[in-house]
Amino acid sequence: MNHRSAQNNFAPPPPLPFYKRIHREQLHPNFLIRNMIRPINNLFKGTEKKTSYGSENEEATFYVIGFPRGEDGLLFLVLCNLSHIAYALEHGYIPVIDQQNYYNQYLSKETFLHENSWEYFFLQPLGYSLDDIKKSKNIVTSRKLQMPNKKYTIDFYIFEDKARVAYFRDLFSRYIIFNEKTKNYLYSEYDSLFSGKTNVLGILCRGTDYLQKKPGGHPVQPEPSDVIKKAKEIMEKYGCKHLYLATEDQDIYETFEAEFKEKLFSNNQRRFRQSDFSNHDYISQIMNSNKEDNYSLGLKYLSSLYNLSKCDYFIGGKTAGTIGVYLLSNGFTYDYVWDIGFYPLPPLHKTIQQKLKWKK
Repeated sequence: MNHRSAQNNFAPPPPLPFYKRIHREQLHPNFLIRNMIRPINNLFKGTEKKTSYGSENEEATFYVIGFPRGEDGLLFLVLCNLSHIAYALEHGYIPVIDQQNYYNQYLSKETFLHENSWEYFFLQPLGYSLDDIKKSKNIVTSRKLQMPNKKYTIDFYIFEDKARVAYFRDLFSRYIIFNEKTKNYLYSEYDSLFSGKTNVLGILCRGTDYLQKKPGGHPVQPEPSDVIKKAKEIMEKYGCKHLYLATEDQDIYETFEAEFKEKLFSNNQRRFRQSDFSNHDYISQIMNSNKEDNYSLGLKYLSSLYNLSKCDYFIGGKTAGTIGVYLLSNGFTYDYVWDIGFYPLPPLHKTIQQKLKWKK
């Protein structure tokens, strides 16, 4: 495997001050209780551990990034790993991503502990794999946290913070590197879909588990009717003749199709209907219950976000995917992200019940 050197080690700009990061919903007692409990919960996430596997690479310190997040989507995993990469680089460590020994939805019972699902889609940030460092002298294992601490957090407030967008966009371009198979798929898909199309408006419109279940603590998503209204406004103002829609919701796709007809196009990602969620809370549960090829679904999802990042204009709700689009892009002629608060958290006992349900 080709090894690379870190190309920067500067710290991220400071996050927005607290008063700019607060929404009315977050003053609700359920939010306040959760925020008080979270630091206590983090105490059980282990400590950063220094160890030695041998005598090799004695001049380097490797930072192994790993945390169990079985239910989370691909872009959320990417953003968490990117946050840890920023931490590693500032501390002079070489980041190595471990999605082999920590269960995630892209591993099966057969591949868990044997294959690194990060490498299904990406290269290692600096070219060092887990195999490359198995006899190394200096190893630091991350805490089992999504992100190291607030300094490196990538959250939904990044849209209001141009300095942090620029910092993490640069980091993303340097260290979140598509492997050859992923790259070939993304480029081929983009060329076939966008050939001959200019002045394209890209839209990310979440539905399904977001609109039906309204997951507590997550950003409120705009209603499809509001997105359509905004899309018409932009298309008229900027003379857009094409609209690329990324949505996992078949009902939303058909609504847009009826409205925009031949102007609408998209990739062939799998879509779900609201009725699919009568017995499920999250898309990943449906995927697993149907024994779908999660790798294929993840690849199509990446393709959809990559295509959005290449559009001239962009609108969407606040999601991890939207952050991914911003970090993949070089900027847009015009962009708009809905900021309409957060879904209220359920009572604490229901949150605990949900966690126990996942563990089963």
